[in-house]
Amino acid sequence: YQQGIVQHVYFIGTVQGQERIGGLIGTNKGQFYDAYTVARIAGQAYIGGAVGYQEGLIGRVYYNQEIAEIYQPTHGVRPQKAMGNMPNTETVKGLASSSMHQATLSDMVFEAPGKWLPLGPSGFEVYYPQLTYFAKHNDVKIKDNSLKSVSAMRFKEGAGSEADPYIIRNADDMKAVSDLIVAKHTLKGIHFRVAEEVLEIDLTKLDGGFVSIGNESYKFQGTFEGTNTRFIIAIDQRAFYQGLFGYIGHEGVVRNLSVSGLVSAQRFAGAIAGRNAGTIENVYSLAQVTAIDYYAGGITGYNDGVIRNAYNTGHVTIKNYDYAGGIAGGSDSL
Repeated sequence: YQQGIVQHVYFIGTVQGQERIGGLIGTNKGQFYDAYTVARIAGQAYIGGAVGYQEGLIGRVYYNQEIAEIYQPTHGVRPQKAMGNMPNTETVKGLASSSMHQATLSDMVFEAPGKWLPLGPSGFEVYYPQLTYFAKHNDVKIKDNSLKSVSAMRFKEGAGSEADPYIIRNADDMKAVSDLIVAKHTLKGIHFRVAEEVLEIDLTKLDGGFVSIGNESYKFQGTFEGTNTRFIIAIDQRAFYQGLFGYIGHEGVVRNLSVSGLVSAQRFAGAIAGRNAGTIENVYSLAQVTAIDYYAGGITGYNDGVIRNAYNTGHVTIKNYDYAGGIAGGSDSL
């Protein structure tokens, strides 16, 4: 219950109760500004991602909508909006996880941005904004505790093991896999699985475009279970190794998915993988695939791994030279 002034606060954790349950405040009759929460929330009535019951003044308050929606409470229900008794507003609303752990505050508008310190992702970790007062404190322990308080795993569900894989739900999660390869992780021994209820992931809507997963230096060496999801891609790069996966290494496994859209590369273009040295199985492609010089294939531009149970109905084109095939442009083993 709050009837004073609350400003520049955040909460990361779990909130449960009966009525007037909020990620930050149960009942607000005062002034509440400039805050965010990343919380698993459940209650029986008047449940809000930020405020359970709103009567006072409020602005620039955000909650992580993805985390709230993923949560499966044993009792009660999850919030459907930022305030339990009122609709969202332009500055009091839910945001996607990716909008809340960027290197800038472009999607989280605060009155005094200098009060906050955003940090970009680092490896498998992401960071929600810190309060500058703590983040730049002279006491090292206070600084360390501040950073720990906003740290989270890049994938919101799972542990990356075979028994408990990282869960993929949207284009931002796919970008996270790609970003880890760019950050020089091969993802060897790491398991990913698309959530069962996800039927399609459109990678064409990502800001800045989608970067193929895996390259010649850092091949994808993990296991990716697509659970029969269709991926929509639009890749047009004058580079080698382009596809949903750029280069699958010898220990990499990609299975149970389809691709539509288009892939264009200088060399080694394929809908599933630009080049495959691992295992691709139970996949199909509807995508248009083009290579400027060499190696274009409906499934992979070049295969020196294993492909099982695959088909392609998309057009495959080489513009200048050689090696185009409906399944693989070139292959040492098929």
